[in-house]
Amino acid sequence: MKKQRIPEVSWNAKDGEIYERLSDNEVFADLFNGVVFQGEEIIKPEYLEEMNEKKQLKIPGRDGQPVVIKKLRDVQKACGLDGSLLGIMLAAEGQRTVHYGMPVRHMLYDAVDYTKQMLDLEKKHRRGRDLSSGAEFLSGMRREDRLRPIITLALFYGEDQLWDGPMCLHDMLELPKALEPWKTYIPNYPLNLVYSGNVCPENFRTGLREVFELLRVAKDKDSMEEFLRENQERYRNLDWKKGELIGDFLDVPLIKDNADAIRTEEGGMNMCTAFQQMRREGEVEGKRMGEEKLSSLMQFLFHDNRIEDLQKASLDAGYREVLYKEYGLDHEELPD
Repeated sequence: MKKQRIPEVSWNAKDGEIYERLSDNEVFADLFNGVVFQGEEIIKPEYLEEMNEKKQLKIPGRDGQPVVIKKLRDVQKACGLDGSLLGIMLAAEGQRTVHYGMPVRHMLYDAVDYTKQMLDLEKKHRRGRDLSSGAEFLSGMRREDRLRPIITLALFYGEDQLWDGPMCLHDMLELPKALEPWKTYIPNYPLNLVYSGNVCPENFRTGLREVFELLRVAKDKDSMEEFLRENQERYRNLDWKKGELIGDFLDVPLIKDNADAIRTEEGGMNMCTAFQQMRREGEVEGKRMGEEKLSSLMQFLFHDNRIEDLQKASLDAGYREVLYKEYGLDHEELPD
């Protein structure tokens, strides 16, 4: 008889919980320091200021009528650098699944923010009546005015850490071969994608280190067990706050609903126990789904008076697979 396939551990983090975690100044700063500044503490949590107001801009359309653009980033903060308040704008967009239009989406987000800065400057100058005639008056900006730079990161935390989407605007274009030699004239826009495959976990000081480590092996239960076994000294008594971050990003029910069950004497969390229980629960669920699938097939065969096929299916696992496909039950896959 064919051995029952045991389901892999499946992760399904709730987006709202992720955004809440990223809104924490310590985690937000750690994300940018670990990714952009390679672990150097350039962004200070105490200098971060929330900027998640809804953006609504009116711009002239091609027909002369105003077009309203509304955008709300997932998490956006301003940060002072070198003692200068609000020196840079930082934004993080959480992505659980691949988005094939992400470069354009980020380009629009950034364009809206830059446009808002220009409009704010124009309002300030119009009120102060400090624009000279000519270019300054037409632009609504003074020659020495400068905009705050914006860094936008796309944090990909899906269970399958394989991004097959575009990495820049050019990846999305259907470029005629005749234009290839001159494509540099077509503006490009890169995507700052962040996922477990392109970061160094050691660059992070918060639980993001453990999140990225575990996301690398989350799809394969055997790799997960091997990783936890090799790092059991650290994961058997992990800092409580780091454990909570893992619970949300990897959607671990035991951590989110009953973390006290894995509390250690030192006050941390035993992550090894948490994932062992999660795997056991997955195996039980897989067995239940397999039994329901077989029961459905038996009912269909009995209803169609296919007694011989019913008897053969009860003994031959390969033949059962053929019948599953025939009755459309092959799509009821056990979770990966």
